[in-house]
Amino acid sequence: MRVAYGNVLMAIPQGGAHVREVEIRVPAFSGPPAITATVFSPHSPGPAFAVYNIQAQPLEGQTQIVIAATNVEKGVPQPYDYYCSYVIIGPS
Repeated sequence: MRVAYGNVLMAIPQGGAHVREVEIRVPAFSGPPAITATVFSPHSPGPAFAVYNIQAQPLEGQTQIVIAATNVEKGVPQPYDYYCSYVIIGPS
């Protein structure tokens, strides 16, 4: 088993500031990993973001993880920085 974890700044995609996305690349797993993620902002007085999509895709020599989150107040843009805290566990 191998574990990868961290906190990474999420980007605002073209859809607007009510959504955040991040791509994480880790060394390749030999099978599907288990992934948990939460989203937080150290400076936002606004509402929370909820993860709505996590995708894992094997690439040559690595695994690509894409995580997307949306504001729990649908469609309300948030100008603050949001971070994704993740844990990925899988077979090495």
